[in-house]
Amino acid sequence: MLTKVYLPTLLHVGYLFNTIQCINIINYLIFGGSDKDSPNKNSSDNKEEKNKKMEEYIDEKMKINLRSKKINSLKPIYTNTELETNYYIDNNETFKKLYANYPICEAKYKLVDKLKSFKIFKKLMTDKPKKIILFKTCIIELYGMLSVTIRNVNNFSSVIATVYGYVPFLIMILTVFGFIITFNKNLLYIIFIMPTQTLISDLFLKRIFKKPRPINSALPTYGMPSSHSSFAIALLTFLLLHITEQKKDKWSIITYVIATLTLLPIPWSRVEVEDHTVLQVIVGSLVGIGFGFIFYFMKKYFFKHKDS
Repeated sequence: MLTKVYLPTLLHVGYLFNTIQCINIINYLIFGGSDKDSPNKNSSDNKEEKNKKMEEYIDEKMKINLRSKKINSLKPIYTNTELETNYYIDNNETFKKLYANYPICEAKYKLVDKLKSFKIFKKLMTDKPKKIILFKTCIIELYGMLSVTIRNVNNFSSVIATVYGYVPFLIMILTVFGFIITFNKNLLYIIFIMPTQTLISDLFLKRIFKKPRPINSALPTYGMPSSHSSFAIALLTFLLLHITEQKKDKWSIITYVIATLTLLPIPWSRVEVEDHTVLQVIVGSLVGIGFGFIFYFMKKYFFKHKDS
């Protein structure tokens, strides 16, 4: 009977003395509890002032302790111990706690804030995948929109890279629009390149390799190979092969330069925004070269067959 009563009581007392409240109270009693002031110096007033300061000190420590417990109760998907950063995936309850305790990190180029100012983008950003990086004093928001991670950044190169991430979609829109107006059969090959290589990369190759994206990407899908790189290099290869067989004039040179400046930086942009590793981009580019040759020879064979 004595054991049943004594042991739980001892454990409870031991737990009590380990809390920050008790530690601070003991600290106060040992180092600040004795009054050595002379009676001629308003010792009672000094006592009250000391008590008030100690109460404020204990209250502040309590708040810090509670805040620490709140954050520690959140389970990050990944922790970088070297940089002392934690990564949290889309979870409304978790995010509410983080936003309540930490401000958004300051950045020179506030891409997220700019997009949120438009209702259509704000709605998209609410529905799309989201990730939060927790640093010591602030948080960074990562949003995945149309296969591109958007975040507030400090360097202009990241802004350029983010814009380049949407170039393939712009090319597709302009190509479809151009085909509707001109009915140019060559544009059909460009239209078919993007969905064909995307289906093969996303439905087959990515599921075979099963390589994750970098931790700073907000996209939930696999990253090997890079579909952006595959499309860009496939289209660039197709256009360069097509241009070389055409009559050499200033327009072919201009087209060659524009195609290179528009498409060649896309693989770099995918690494810059941290949606892919260098290896994923290299493999995607090699796949793209293969697709470019395939579509070019299909075009040559198709038109040759039609002429005969």
